[in-house]
Amino acid sequence: MTKLKTMSGNFTAAVVVPPLGIAILAIALQQFPRLDVLGDNISVLLGALLALSLTIITGFRWHQTGKPPAVWLLLLLGSWVWVAAEFVDFDDHPNLGLMSDNVVPLCAWALTAATILPALMRDDLKRFTKILLALGLLFQSIAFIANMGDGSAFQMPHTTVTEMLKVDESFEALSLATYISGLLFILTVIILETPGSTGGALWDIMNSTPGRLIAIIDEDVSWLFWRLSNPNAPFSKFYADSIERKLDRGRPHRTLGQYTFSRASAFISQGDRADQFSKEGLEKYNYLKKYVSSPDATIVDYGCGSLRIGQHFIRSQAPLRFWGLDVTDRFYEDGLSLIGSELVAAKQPLLRKIDAKSLSEARSALPDFVYSVAVMKHVPRSELEIFWSNALGLLGPDSTAIIYGDISETEVRTAAKNWAYPQSDILAIIKRVAPDATIDVEILGHPRYFAGKRFDPSRFIVTLGQ
Repeated sequence: MTKLKTMSGNFTAAVVVPPLGIAILAIALQQFPRLDVLGDNISVLLGALLALSLTIITGFRWHQTGKPPAVWLLLLLGSWVWVAAEFVDFDDHPNLGLMSDNVVPLCAWALTAATILPALMRDDLKRFTKILLALGLLFQSIAFIANMGDGSAFQMPHTTVTEMLKVDESFEALSLATYISGLLFILTVIILETPGSTGGALWDIMNSTPGRLIAIIDEDVSWLFWRLSNPNAPFSKFYADSIERKLDRGRPHRTLGQYTFSRASAFISQGDRADQFSKEGLEKYNYLKKYVSSPDATIVDYGCGSLRIGQHFIRSQAPLRFWGLDVTDRFYEDGLSLIGSELVAAKQPLLRKIDAKSLSEARSALPDFVYSVAVMKHVPRSELEIFWSNALGLLGPDSTAIIYGDISETEVRTAAKNWAYPQSDILAIIKRVAPDATIDVEILGHPRYFAGKRFDPSRFIVTLGQ
């Protein structure tokens, strides 16, 4: 079972704040007669979405193990019983009148308690996990008590009918809000404690065609709103800002930041990356180092990220011979902390944010070799020529650049922040930027597909002066 090694306070806030925010909005809407139905619908819809998420995760667990997870099924049943009770007005059914009071919420609460209380007694669960479970049960209990207040179960003295109606509506909103919040606590625990095989299945969903299409839509909406406050900024700046926010919240990234990434737990840090960092990027480094003639050769990593590959060149090259350029200093600062101050002090790598000044400084160092890995695929069409102009503009006489990217027959949006371009389009851009360049294109590994369209991981080997 994949175990959670660390958990940041930022993640805890991310778990609690959104549902509570929506719940507060629903309660506020309840106070306005014309909007109280909207408040009900928002709360119930969120509860239904969470119950559906729990259903999907339970289904995957069942599929992976080949047997029904009995405890989860109890919780699953309780969540849908509660949501159904909010969707259906049992008062309209004379034979089900009893269910209109507290029987349904009581059943849902009992199922939840029967699921969580035994788990709280286990010794193999982490303290943080038990706290989340206890909070989930606490919120569910508050929801049950608040539900008893709905429908004037508690008669308040010296109140008019209108005032009591508002009290009832507030109890109803509070019941929904706390139930939803409690369910989210519990759902979070299940995700964290799910075996890696199920986590891997969730990762597969995210990377399926429907999952990627949803991610693309979400990315475009985020980009649109981001442009409102950054009207003249390029996509590269938006990309850096969005990744930085994820890293600040303790989210792991496959190639960036200080936290270990695992497909089985793609949203939660699996601990510090330091233990495995020195082994990362070796495959690419072992290929690229063949183009480096000596330790005194000057190398530029364009889009160096957190120095997964750059760390190896920093070790192999003489001091002041490695340049790392990226759109934000956050990426390579994380890499420096993983490399260690002793090596950094000995090798003195030259790291800069990409701008006109840093490009000029790196160009003046007369690089012998320039490489760029996993960068071009994140560049949209509108900035593609700028990317190639910057990268190849660093080359001096008799120097080589190797640029990795994805190629396809037609332009393909392969993920939220990824593109593949026709090889002919890339070659045309290279010829405009560096007319005298010699270009070789190598296709790497097996083809990939998105929405029925093929794209191939590739590298462009560009040489000047030969």
